[in-house]
Amino acid sequence: MMKQPKHEAYAVVDQKAMDNLKLMRNYADAGYFVKAETIPELAKKLDVNQKAFIETMDAYIKDCKEGLKNDKAFGRKIQYPMLNTPYYAALVTPSMQSTYGGIKTNTKAEALDTKGHVIPGLYAAGAASGHEAYANEVGFAAIIGLTYGRIAGENAAAYVK
Repeated sequence: MMKQPKHEAYAVVDQKAMDNLKLMRNYADAGYFVKAETIPELAKKLDVNQKAFIETMDAYIKDCKEGLKNDKAFGRKIQYPMLNTPYYAALVTPSMQSTYGGIKTNTKAEALDTKGHVIPGLYAAGAASGHEAYANEVGFAAIIGLTYGRIAGENAAAYVK
């Protein structure tokens, strides 16, 4: 997506995804998706290179119909095969679904007050804490959150004993 003009792309799903994923239905109800019975019809409704879009989507759907685990063109895992019309597309742009900062903590995940003193019995991890995960990739932030989540859990359990 970052190589595309204006860093935009289209998320494309089929009817099964729309039926099974409440979040998708909510976005559709809010007007974020356009809908079409065929890929060529969908391409006409989008600001895309129609030929490339149709060829890419047709190849992907063919891979789905063949039951492949990964698509042939890019080697991406086919987690949700696109087999059910109609199709839906929504314009998407890069975003972070995280917060940065939070409660200051030490390496034991203990919360610190404004003077840097431990607040007994209060632990924090993930988006609620400031474990230096800001301005980094989501994967790194997730690793930090999981690691400190475990540390916080172990220390909180030890504290209540």
